[in-house]
Amino acid sequence: MKTGRASGRSSSAFSCAAKRSGVLQALRRPTLLLCGRQDAWSPLARHEEMQAMVAGSRLVLAEDSGHMSPMEQPQAVNAALREWPRD
Repeated sequence: MKTGRASGRSSSAFSCAAKRSGVLQALRRPTLLLCGRQDAWSPLARHEEMQAMVAGSRLVLAEDSGHMSPMEQPQAVNAALREWPRD
């Protein structure tokens, strides 16, 4: 299921602001990034950029899911959260 229409402006603004501020680069905690494969608002490429900024982060894809992965694929999200702290 795809949710909503792509609104690249606000998502791009977040990505650019995060790069400029150094917030993501400064994270020194275990970080899980989860992206719905069909997320048009914040696509995989954007999550890959964020992952590259956070040392040691893990990126998990929720298949058959858009921007609302916890509602669209709750089992996949729960599984990722259960497995993540053990990585």
